[in-house]
Amino acid sequence: MKSGKSVLEKGYVLDEKYHVLLFIKSARDAETYRVKTQDGSLYFLKLFHYHKLDRSAFDDDRNLLEIELVRKVDHKNLSTYRDSGEVIIGAHKYGYLVMEFISGETLSERMARAPFTLYLDIKQVMTGVLSGLDHLHRMPEVIIHNEITPQNIMLDLSGNDLLARIIDFGHARSFFQSSKTYNKAGLDLNYMASECFNSIFSPQSDIFSAGAVMYYLLFGLPPWHREISTFDVDQDTAEDMVLKDRLRKLRFPEVTEQIIGYDTAAELILKKALHQDPDSRFQSASEFLQALKGDIEVEDVDLVQKILSDESALPRVRVKNVQGSGFDAIAGMQELKDQLRTEVIEVLENPEEYAGMVFHYLMGCFYTALQDVGKHFLPSILRRK
Repeated sequence: MKSGKSVLEKGYVLDEKYHVLLFIKSARDAETYRVKTQDGSLYFLKLFHYHKLDRSAFDDDRNLLEIELVRKVDHKNLSTYRDSGEVIIGAHKYGYLVMEFISGETLSERMARAPFTLYLDIKQVMTGVLSGLDHLHRMPEVIIHNEITPQNIMLDLSGNDLLARIIDFGHARSFFQSSKTYNKAGLDLNYMASECFNSIFSPQSDIFSAGAVMYYLLFGLPPWHREISTFDVDQDTAEDMVLKDRLRKLRFPEVTEQIIGYDTAAELILKKALHQDPDSRFQSASEFLQALKGDIEVEDVDLVQKILSDESALPRVRVKNVQGSGFDAIAGMQELKDQLRTEVIEVLENPEEYAGMVFHYLMGCFYTALQDVGKHFLPSILRRK
């Protein structure tokens, strides 16, 4: 039953239902196969090593979280649940998850074979990814995928269009679950939002990952790319290296000749999606999608940040109370002078242009004065009577 690196060998029949055709890949705690049923239907089957799974992979009832979450989703841009169960093989118990077979390739396989040359195609792929995320994030129990990477997005080639579908929910969690359930082991740091290094996951962390995938499709490498595998370092050191890299300004290589129809507006979109502050990113996958379609204008987050920084750095000006010289007695404060000139002096000098405003202002003053008179003098008048 076990051959080399895989638990199941070709031809093995699992649970008397699934005939193993092909071993696809293995991870630390699971293996994936292509299988078929007696009627010839093809499926993906994921076999879980229960004895290797982290405790965080189970819910409070000891059900496998990945299976429980995948049961709930149904969307054309997400892989589809078909079946699940448990089997005993040798001395070990395994869980299995059966998903709809997708005829196609992963984004990483596509990029290795033939990088995209049409910006329209990249937008179409990202539209599928963001539509799938939007569905997950709008569910009553919000699901955070936590591993949006080129390896976990498949291109379904069974139709005429480029249909992107998100697969592998091994690190997915409910947004309402404790951050203690988040397991970083085996994740690609290049596609992880910085807050995830502290086990904080949210819709905005998925948005960061989607932005990193879009950057990869455009420029061939993830943003602030760091080849962690070449360094013999522990997890904390690797994370520190990545965080340090992200202090640098995001670079955008020239690709207008390689990618037909490339729009530099993509750079504003990516800067926002990949911002280190989750509050400065798109606040939903739907908003990201609107920006990609050109339905909303995207501000330059670098410019906005600079304006905010400049305003917070403005010095406090101490104004002396000097009589007789008017504005000339005040050093600097040009903005305040301009504001006073516009809002006060011009009104007084040109009453006919601001008659309505002055009238409402005077009526407001009169009403306030009348209230004060009533409050202070009416009681005494009543007492005299």
